[in-house]
Amino acid sequence: MRLTILVQCPPQAYSDSLNALNFSAAALKRGHSIDKVFFYGDGVYTAGAQTAAAQDDKSVSELWQNFIEENSIDALVCISSATQRGIIDDERFSRTNTNNMTCLPCYRIAGLGELIDAYQQGHRLIQFH
Repeated sequence: MRLTILVQCPPQAYSDSLNALNFSAAALKRGHSIDKVFFYGDGVYTAGAQTAAAQDDKSVSELWQNFIEENSIDALVCISSATQRGIIDDERFSRTNTNNMTCLPCYRIAGLGELIDAYQQGHRLIQFH
């Protein structure tokens, strides 16, 4: 089964974001494929290069980054949500003189059109918020 995962929970909502990650890992282990993981709303904070966890917690952002890189997942960050929250990609960061946070390189900024395309081409859209 081809899945698209929609993550709306921020990394600060540790258990919610971890549930999305654990579900994604379990889906791959069961032989399903993940076409895209789309981070939307406060979920875009997961892609922020400066996101850090409390000292006694593992960083959910780091766990997501490892999962994405190890499994070659197409991880998308909603451009509208990211812009509203001060998260930009390296290209925009180099063009502007701002205090915005850059997006980690394993993610790419995308519009909602890519989420819609993934939804139409896949079998299921699984949402976590």
